[in-house]
Amino acid sequence: PSVLLALTVPADQFGRKPVIIVSLTGIVVFVISFGLSRTFAWALITRALAGTVAGNGMLINNAAADITDETNQAQAYAIIGLSLNVAQVIGPFIG
Repeated sequence: PSVLLALTVPADQFGRKPVIIVSLTGIVVFVISFGLSRTFAWALITRALAGTVAGNGMLINNAAADITDETNQAQAYAIIGLSLNVAQVIGPFIG
């Protein structure tokens, strides 16, 4: 919970989009570093760092709420959930 609250302060200052982009970029960098780690300690460190920048789900849902209205809000949340599930299925096949 503290990490989620830590992302809301910069989101209020700089906007949600830059914070989401930085968060997703951090996840990519740390997950690639985790995959390339050669020691157990480095794997733990990179996994912990990936977890610190991974609290962007709340920001994505809030951004979806901002750009939709009552007529298409349910579709937006369904697409967010669908994309997460599709990514969890297709991701392991990619490698």
